[in-house]
Amino acid sequence: MGAARNCTTSLKRRNRPDPMRAFDALPPDLRQWLAGAVLPWSAASVRRVWDKALKSTRGDRQAACAALSAAERRRLERDVARIWGKAHPFLEAPVPMSAEAGPTAGASATRAPFPRPLPNADGAAT
Repeated sequence: MGAARNCTTSLKRRNRPDPMRAFDALPPDLRQWLAGAVLPWSAASVRRVWDKALKSTRGDRQAACAALSAAERRRLERDVARIWGKAHPFLEAPVPMSAEAGPTAGASATRAPFPRPLPNADGAAT
């Protein structure tokens, strides 16, 4: 009897969405873009940015992918500057993004990857 009391609560239970189900519900081109993403996007946050990008580009999926890449690059620039400083190679050598590359052109054509490996704690490249 004593052990059963420890497993109950009077607090209201929160319904949490299943992250795998949320990822599976994303459109195929968005899932493809997300597979090559540098940052660990959640399905909810990438969906929010995707919907906003689709609305601003009037449904152009290639332009929406470019907008996602630009948003990710802005976040990386802010984080890299804050963590490693403004002299980091990522900030000195921006990677040009191709305007005509879309989600079917492959992840490398629509991404803005790090130009060089990030240094580890002792300054050596990883």
